[in-house]
Amino acid sequence: MRCPQCQTENAAGARFCRHCGARLFAAPSTTPPALPQAICAHCQAPMPLGVRFCRTCGKPRAKAAVHSIPATPIAAAPIPVTPTIPAASTETPFSSSPVSAPVTRVVEPAPALAPIPGPPSIPPPSVALTPVAVAVATPMTAAPTVSPSASEVDFVLDHDLSQAKLICTVGSLQGMSFRVGSNSGLIMGRSPGTDVRVPDPEISKTHCWVGLSEGRLVVRDLKSTNGTYLNDRLEHPVSECELQEGDVLVLGRHNGAKFRVSLGD
Repeated sequence: MRCPQCQTENAAGARFCRHCGARLFAAPSTTPPALPQAICAHCQAPMPLGVRFCRTCGKPRAKAAVHSIPATPIAAAPIPVTPTIPAASTETPFSSSPVSAPVTRVVEPAPALAPIPGPPSIPPPSVALTPVAVAVATPMTAAPTVSPSASEVDFVLDHDLSQAKLICTVGSLQGMSFRVGSNSGLIMGRSPGTDVRVPDPEISKTHCWVGLSEGRLVVRDLKSTNGTYLNDRLEHPVSECELQEGDVLVLGRHNGAKFRVSLGD
């Protein structure tokens, strides 16, 4: 018997394919039904209907009874029957042994646990109070006021800042002096419109201003390119600084224009 799925030949009567497990069915009979035939009256050979001469002896067909040749039946493959195995019984078989009496179990109470002692109580330590000495603040005595001597007062009064002047010591204006005055002061620079014109390319057009501010003589840099310096400290340019007697004002870093400060005649 051939499997319809994998075309594997199986034993006759098998219900499932031995290769793929598919269910097998008995193939229908392919034998054509028996056709009615006639018998030759001379040689007894079968003759199909409608034939006038016998194919075996060649004699004309005589009128004879039509016989039907039965077809050979095809025996169907027997279907194997799988025997049914009865399920095992879960009942307990009968025992002839005598039934034992029930056993009584006695449960003893658990022994009582002894209480766990807590940590021993420790009395707080006694703190001895030590007397602390309190310092009493003593009022401070004001320092005595030191009055300036007569010579110092005379020095201040003698130096009238309105009489201060700048004396050129280095540069194209060397030897010339310029009085600061008490009005608007002096604007120093390269421009012809300044109060002190210094013809030097390293000096800005309006380089700095020197004048009185709040009772002091000061120099104020006017955002110059090469800076304004005091007492040859060329690493520290000044933006505004108070001038004292004998200070040296330097315009530019190249030391090409210097002015000494004089506060009186």
